[in-house]
Amino acid sequence: MKREEKTKLTRERIIAASIDEFGSKGYAMASVNNVCDAGIAKGLIYRLKDT
Repeated sequence: MKREEKTKLTRERIIAASIDEFGSKGYAMASVNNVCDAGIAKGLIYRLKDT
């Protein structure tokens, strides 16, 4: 799998987990740690924001 494809899939996983987190807890109670519970490394969230 090419790097671009892997990055795109990771970004989609982060977005899906974030939507679930914000949808269930709302903006005030959402947490990056809870997004990471979906099997996403916290570092990936911060690294992919710049790409």
